[in-house]
Amino acid sequence: MVLISNEFMVSNPPSPKMRRPTASVKNNGTIQVGTKITFTSPDSGNVVVRTASMSRAVSKKSPYTYAMKAKDFVRGRAAVTVHATRSGHTNSDTVTLTYKQRLRNVTANPKNNAQIRVGAKIRFTSPDGGNVVVVTRSKPKGVSKKSPHTYTTVARDFNKRVANIKIHATASGITKSNTVTLKYRQR
Repeated sequence: MVLISNEFMVSNPPSPKMRRPTASVKNNGTIQVGTKITFTSPDSGNVVVRTASMSRAVSKKSPYTYAMKAKDFVRGRAAVTVHATRSGHTNSDTVTLTYKQRLRNVTANPKNNAQIRVGAKIRFTSPDGGNVVVVTRSKPKGVSKKSPHTYTTVARDFNKRVANIKIHATASGITKSNTVTLKYRQR
């Protein structure tokens, strides 16, 4: 619609602009592979999300939850761009969120609370690769080896027939995993 007045010509008013979307995980946070982040547009509509693992951005109805993939992280960092869109509206400004990667916890085989013998082999694996650090009574400063790491128990690891073994994963440029204490009972 065009209105013409003596001195002014007014055409269609500009489209309303969408507000920036929000994320359930704060910008500059530390997250792991598999962390789910929900992107929400304050206005109804879609959110358009792109990460390093996507060949192109995806547009999904708000709210949209995305689970971070290993490929989203480059040298321990991930960047996610997101904006809101809706028909008849101007897109919101694009928001770039950055996250630091924390390694996922190390797994063990046999599992925690198993009964084992002196000389038993325990396989420790970091799901994200890197090194596994194993701290025992016989190795109080820890032993670091590339994942998967097979550790052979010795008699000094046991105190009153129980071995408490602390493990965590490390990798260059990535926040180490949580330290987990495993307990093994001697047969």
